[in-house]
Amino acid sequence: MSWLRAQAPWLVLYTAVAMFLLWPGVASPWDSVPGGMRTDLWNGLWSLDFQRDALLSGQAPWRVDVLGFPNGGNLPPVDPLAMLFFVPAGLLGTAAAYNLLIVFRLALGGLIAQGFAREFCEAHGIEEQTARRVAIF
Repeated sequence: MSWLRAQAPWLVLYTAVAMFLLWPGVASPWDSVPGGMRTDLWNGLWSLDFQRDALLSGQAPWRVDVLGFPNGGNLPPVDPLAMLFFVPAGLLGTAAAYNLLIVFRLALGGLIAQGFAREFCEAHGIEEQTARRVAIF
């Protein structure tokens, strides 16, 4: 628990950085999602939304009856952790859940990068403050 308390300010900082990077999308999380028009963002959102609905209805999240007519087909989850995250967060709506997922991933990535930088700097005799600066940039 003390580790979590020690990392909480850094997690808040990385969350703020993530929100800054995703601006102005985080200002209207129910209406916009980060990503380009020429990417497979919309396929990913459909897949996460479909799999969330399947889990909430008690069905297998990979079974798709609308593909491979008349027998249906399988659509394996591309990102199982995101799928599990999407179940509770998806109650906010697809766009808001995706925005929350991206902010969470960026903030957690910053915290993990800081941990790697700290370990690297400790192994090479570099002070901890330098490790934090390296992780931020």
